[in-house]
This record gives sequence, structure tokens and C-alpha cells, in this order.
Amino acid sequence: MVNDLADYLEANGIGMVGTTLFIDQLPLEVNDCFALMNSISPEPNKSIPYYVQYVDVWARYASYQTGYDIIQSIFDLLHQKEHYEFGNYHIYLSYSVSMIQNLENDAQKRHIFRLPLGFVYRKISA
Repeated sequence: MVNDLADYLEANGIGMVGTTLFIDQLPLEVNDCFALMNSISPEPNKSIPYYVQYVDVWARYASYQTGYDIIQSIFDLLHQKEHYEFGNYHIYLSYSVSMIQNLENDAQKRHIFRLPLGFVYRKISA
């Protein structure tokens, strides 16, 4: 799901996959970037055909304001958004699990942020 979410963010003008937007990693050599990370999610209900998936957005930027603005734009796009589709998924609801977290700086003094998101969705039949 995170690959399709990355494409959805890029289509909405937030990041470029492989340049500023990555899956499951923040490359050390890239100063300004963010990543979508699969997070521990509840076990699927075997009798109901929908899923709850948690995705963490991690960002690392040299500029505090630029990093915060990127995370805020993701929050604004996805928090409390209902009934939309990307990739092979119908999203019933996406929401922020908590507010934007400022995790201070890394060893190179780049600012690190985290935004945990939740998605309630079903796969679209092919």
C-alpha cells in the first residue's frame, strides 16, 4: 500500500518518488527528504473485508520550517479524509494517529519529524 500512497502524494504535489520521497528508508546522503514506513497494524478481521493499516511518515530536513511544512501538507491532505482511491485501494478513512512530532536533530543537525497515519481501506477487485 505504501508504494501507491507515495504515488498519490506525488500526484498531489508532495514529494518526488526516489528524489525526496522514499519507501522504508531515509537515505543518509539525501539531506531533504521524507519516507513512508509500514508500521505495526492490527490483525485483519477474517470476517470483514477491510483492513486497518498504520503508516509512519518520517521527514529529515536541514530547514526546520521546510520539514514542518512538508509534514503539515501531508497532514492537511490525509487527515479525516473519507472515501477516495489510490492504486488498487478504496480508502474509507485516513486520519492522523497523533499530531506532528518534532524529534529534534540527527548528528548532522538536520531536523527530524514523524507523523503516524491510519488508513481504513479495502482492496478494489480487479
